[in-house]
Amino acid sequence: MKTTTRSRARPSTLLASLTLALLFLGMLVVPAFAQGGDHGACPDGYWIKADWSGGDWSWEEGPAWDAETPAPSYPNLNLLEVKDDDPDEPWKVAWTSDVEVASVHVKAGEGAPGAFPGGYNGEVTGLDGKAISFIVFCYGPPPPVTQYADLLVTKTVVGDAADAVFTFDAGGETFNLADAEDHTIEDLEVGSQITVTETATAGADHTTVDGTPGLTTTITISADGNQVDFVNTFDEEGNGPPPNGENGTPPGSVVTPAPEVLDETIEAETELPERRAEDAEVEVLGTTLERAEAETEVLGESLPRTGADASAIALLAAMMLLLGSVLLRATRLEAIRTTR
Repeated sequence: MKTTTRSRARPSTLLASLTLALLFLGMLVVPAFAQGGDHGACPDGYWIKADWSGGDWSWEEGPAWDAETPAPSYPNLNLLEVKDDDPDEPWKVAWTSDVEVASVHVKAGEGAPGAFPGGYNGEVTGLDGKAISFIVFCYGPPPPVTQYADLLVTKTVVGDAADAVFTFDAGGETFNLADAEDHTIEDLEVGSQITVTETATAGADHTTVDGTPGLTTTITISADGNQVDFVNTFDEEGNGPPPNGENGTPPGSVVTPAPEVLDETIEAETELPERRAEDAEVEVLGTTLERAEAETEVLGESLPRTGADASAIALLAAMMLLLGSVLLRATRLEAIRTTR
């Protein structure tokens, strides 16, 4: 006959195993907070701790964000309520911070710490009827560090204009430079852009910016240094700006030439006498016609009245004379118009 032997776990063994599991779970849920208020609940590792002791808060700083950015300043704490009217038992605390807080964790009694939302202000309370032992403020990664750099603007003059003065505009700032001078624009944010323009060239024949013809350039500010070089060239000797007081212009001024006379004005003035001559010819032609008519009338009156045939011949001769005079004047008028 085959028999099977079964063993049963003793209750004491099961209880011991369950106790060990609970202890291990407690170690995960309550990291170092249970050992006097560590800051293990801050995932990014940046924190500031406020510990209540002797009726006041004492502070402990966590690690700095980096070598150039220190840890955040302490939040402002305002004790709103104590437990059982005991000043050594803080129960409700209001807080504000100049730097955004990721989360807030409160340790009260022997239990697990309580988590509260972050931000720039808030309130925390005790837990399970226990007064607050300490508060840990957790912070996120460090904010980006803003860098600044300077921009150097230089001026070089080629040619006979050593005393010329040139005007510039850089992001709204105006300044003047002469030959071999420079100007520094300070504290420009790295990564930003600025436009530099030469607004008065003192009559230079050529202007280049960093070797390229033109009067303006836009650059992106770099942390490694920034420089813009303007070069003005005067081709011929003596073509620079006039000295101070000459023609009422100071050195560096651009003299604007007088506007040229339009060709249309010249043509109008030259055509005016011809038009007047044309009008005179028309008036002469009209006078001639009137005289021809008068002569016809006189001729008609002076001819002897020998009969109808003689009158008709005289009238025909007068009309031919009048027509010839008109054609002659018309031909002269057309010749005048054609010669224009």
